[in-house]
Amino acid sequence: MVTKAMNRELIKEITIEELKEVVNALPRGKAPTHNVFPTKFFQNTFEETRGDLVEAFKAVLNLGQLLDFLNRGLIVLILRYGDCSKIGN
Repeated sequence: MVTKAMNRELIKEITIEELKEVVNALPRGKAPTHNVFPTKFFQNTFEETRGDLVEAFKAVLNLGQLLDFLNRGLIVLILRYGDCSKIGN
């Protein structure tokens, strides 16, 4: 049976500290499925991704759905060297 105290713990807002603890506890070298970032990515980039992660978890907990931005990707061309007007660079 879930007590009132337990329920308060279950429905409180997720904190960055809690999320960091969970992310750091995930086993390295693993990914939930074949098409997902490995846990090492989130462990190594936590400071940069923590805001998006907290927002995503809150959406799942409060709305029961993933946010749209989690289903999008961005492809960026990166200049390797030299003149950026030449396609080979």
